[in-house]
Amino acid sequence: MKKYLMLMTAVLLIPTFSYADKKQDEVKEVQKLSQYDQKCAQFDKAACKTLLTELGKMCKKSNSFACFRLGEIAAINSEVAAKQGMTQDSVQWLDLAVGSTKRACQLNLPQACTQMRQFKSDFQKSCKKGDQFFCKASKLL
Repeated sequence: MKKYLMLMTAVLLIPTFSYADKKQDEVKEVQKLSQYDQKCAQFDKAACKTLLTELGKMCKKSNSFACFRLGEIAAINSEVAAKQGMTQDSVQWLDLAVGSTKRACQLNLPQACTQMRQFKSDFQKSCKKGDQFFCKASKLL
């Protein structure tokens, strides 16, 4: 009976370990892009292009951390574009931020789901201030 319980415990834990290993592998894959991330933060356009392209590819392959990181970068770029009066660019970046963050949430990354709730809250606040764009956007989340 004791051996049976040990075997059952091991069988039940295997999916947990494989899930944790998968998430660790996803993080490591994204961390390999740190050189591009650092250069992009210093406004190196070529590094930014490489970073965004690679994160996009990883996200399409279901890397939740790549999707989340892509969403973070896009959200920052959306804010920068909005402050510079580049409304169309801001909206495009925001669309990418929401879409990739939503994908990360669908891939079971808890912090992405938290960010999606924050997006919804922020959009609803802007809607209450009369911004119809955010009224429509909040309904899509």
